[in-house]
Amino acid sequence: MLEPPSLPESALAGCLRTAYDLAVDRLEFLPLGADAGSAVYRAEAGGCAYLVKLRQGDFNPTTVVTPHFLHKHGVPHLIPPLPA
Repeated sequence: MLEPPSLPESALAGCLRTAYDLAVDRLEFLPLGADAGSAVYRAEAGGCAYLVKLRQGDFNPTTVVTPHFLHKHGVPHLIPPLPA
């Protein structure tokens, strides 16, 4: 998605606080990716940086289970999901 979604950043920060206990200091929309149904943000919280990906539509657990599995088994160069 090359344009930010119509979601207030305060709502996204609130969700990250509730689901992941992250007190977000800064959010930055990143116009990345070829998926028109996804938006990517860089979040800073407590001196750490996080990649936040938002997806439209139905949730498919494979989109988080697969990267988690691969990371757990030592596959480099991927960003594993954080469990909520």
